[in-house]
Amino acid sequence: MSQNRYGKDKKCGHCERNRSAHSDHEWNEHKALLKVVAKDRSDVEEFLDGKIAAGKSAGSVETYGWTLARISKKFKVRMTSADRKEIIRVMGALQTESSVGPWLVKVLMSFLRFHSQGKKLENIPRMNGVHAEPVNDSQIITRPELGQLLAKCTEKRDEALLLAMWDSGARVAEVLALDVGDLTRKLDADGKKVIWEAFFRKSKVPAQQRAMTLYEASDAISKWLRAHPSRNADGKIPNDAPLFTTNYGGEIRRMSSDGVRYILTELCKAAGIHKKRHDKMLPINPHAFRHGRVTDLVSRRAFEPAIKRRA
Repeated sequence: MSQNRYGKDKKCGHCERNRSAHSDHEWNEHKALLKVVAKDRSDVEEFLDGKIAAGKSAGSVETYGWTLARISKKFKVRMTSADRKEIIRVMGALQTESSVGPWLVKVLMSFLRFHSQGKKLENIPRMNGVHAEPVNDSQIITRPELGQLLAKCTEKRDEALLLAMWDSGARVAEVLALDVGDLTRKLDADGKKVIWEAFFRKSKVPAQQRAMTLYEASDAISKWLRAHPSRNADGKIPNDAPLFTTNYGGEIRRMSSDGVRYILTELCKAAGIHKKRHDKMLPINPHAFRHGRVTDLVSRRAFEPAIKRRA
């Protein structure tokens, strides 16, 4: 069985193939499907395949899968076979039992419409948008906590990754989608220090494609590029090579959101940093870097445009 930095190549509990035989989308989909009640598994798999075909990120596919796994447990019958009365009962339960009820209901309605069950939703009161909880300490990483994590980094890639997530305030999927060719080398005002500008091509919102100068992450990115494993025989890194890579069974691949979570879990253990979420003490979530960076800029009274570019 092939080896990588995570130990032995994991076997998928859904299809019995090894992790290295899956794409990131497929692996995340199969992980989520294992949590779905058996009666709904095939319907959820078809829905998630539709999301992949629509271009959703691997992280989004996993989120939809985990959400539907949670919803499926509320139904007494197969979700696509439930009558209107049962659907309304479950919607009410989701709204009252969870602080993210509107989001759960929105996913349920999307799932039912995908399976041509939209008629059952007619005249049901429209949700007032997705509920957004106020950001609290459990949802952000602070600058001192970032320093603690960086102090525990043993790989140049991990240091560059954490600082790129922090400096840009970008979503983890946006950072992982960066290719080496998306970086532009610049010099500071004195013409001595290298500063990297990153163009974020992939965004949850197409209009948010943007170029950002990574002042704090530039040194770490330079060190990582010097150690980057995707060099050609002439010593150059192809422009289409992923900026952040990982090794699966000897093959260089683009890092996945699962890989980022694993790194954060290990670093949080080493640094003794955990956040209380869902009444449990858990490692820092990658999205905490986005919240934390904006909070840091606001506390330092940064210019409003700089904050908006990261919000």
